[in-house]
Amino acid sequence: MAKPNAYLAKQAAVNQGFFEAGLQMGRQQILDMMSIVLNDPKYVKKDVFGKDRLLTVVKGIGECIDIFQKAWERDDETDYYRAKLDALLAGIYGEGMHDTFNKRYEYCCDFDYVRGRWR
Repeated sequence: MAKPNAYLAKQAAVNQGFFEAGLQMGRQQILDMMSIVLNDPKYVKKDVFGKDRLLTVVKGIGECIDIFQKAWERDDETDYYRAKLDALLAGIYGEGMHDTFNKRYEYCCDFDYVRGRWR
């Protein structure tokens, strides 16, 4: 068995930190832009979202992220959460109106069941 490499383990931890920081920043960007758009009559006409309504939406998004987080991670249940997310979006947009998870998130790793590893 190969001896563990401390440098590679340290580098993997650094990379994971950058990944998590990127996720957090990306989520916050989306929430900020969504809040601005949903409060702007230019985009939603007279049905703008006020503070309370926006907080309800933001809370709901946070809960959905918590539920579906494994869809973007390397986990035993990743495929399940990706399929569940696709099914919910298909119910909203119709079967032909959206791409699958792997097309929407082309940079996410998926599991190769033939080789038994993430790619």
